[in-house]
Amino acid sequence: MSNELRLKSKLIREADPWSVDVSAFQIPLTVDENRAQEDLRNFLRRFAETKSAEEVADQDMVTLSCAGAVPRFNKNHITVRVGKGLFSRELEQGMIGMKQGETGTVLVKGEPVSVTIEGITREVLPEPTDELAARCGIAWIHTGEDIIKYCRGKQFDEALAEQGDNVYGLLMREVEENSAFELDPEEVEATQGKTLREICKNSWAKGRTLDEIPDEEFRENFQSSKEEFLNMWAGVGESMVRSALLGQAMRDRAGNPLTEADYERYLQRYVDMGKSAEEAREQHPVREFLVDTLAGEWMDEMERIAPERLKEGYV
Repeated sequence: MSNELRLKSKLIREADPWSVDVSAFQIPLTVDENRAQEDLRNFLRRFAETKSAEEVADQDMVTLSCAGAVPRFNKNHITVRVGKGLFSRELEQGMIGMKQGETGTVLVKGEPVSVTIEGITREVLPEPTDELAARCGIAWIHTGEDIIKYCRGKQFDEALAEQGDNVYGLLMREVEENSAFELDPEEVEATQGKTLREICKNSWAKGRTLDEIPDEEFRENFQSSKEEFLNMWAGVGESMVRSALLGQAMRDRAGNPLTEADYERYLQRYVDMGKSAEEAREQHPVREFLVDTLAGEWMDEMERIAPERLKEGYV
């Protein structure tokens, strides 16, 4: 691709986040099979086809009119999903077996309700196959079995939220440490410098460089000397470039590299904030765009993967 943009640094070997041992962060949980089946149905509904049906069955979408002594059952042309109980569980169950165009009586809490079936729409759910996995749009789902495992784990999203944060940190560290990189010194130094400038810009330093801030004032505000501070941040530039290279590999697998057009859209944000196009381009070079965008995307992906890795022990 002629307008493709790439980092100067190179990724030599990429570690697999799915091979990192996360068992130390798992907690005792039990799968609710009914909830798992419901979550699977909800997943499959995204890909369902619909057809008209002649007889009401559980889970059908039914358009009906009803009349009864209780005001809430005097409705015209309403649509309900049978079995959800969102309108009336008794009435919904009583409609099962009724036919298109039929009028009948259903008892709800002992009171008769006249029901006319005006339309029946049925979802035809696909099977959780490898083909469906390939088009579902979730990067770590590759097979029909993966779909089932993903849905069985949905119920643990809240319970594993805190542990997911711990696994996220573990994945970030392990994948970076076990991958091999060939880092461009200029790219690393520029990224490091940008990080330090951002720290100064967004603090009491008010845009001054580290050299311009007196040592005593620096220590008073940062509770460390400049040397200690720089040592603490020494690895930030390298880590950001490593993360960006992993993000670039992720985009390569998807066949979606960053381009000049993406960079122009990135610059437009700064133009919209009042900078001229020339200022935006000078102050936010291609290198910054690549590192910020790619590193951010890879970190987001690790954050999405983390809870899925945890769920493997339960599903």
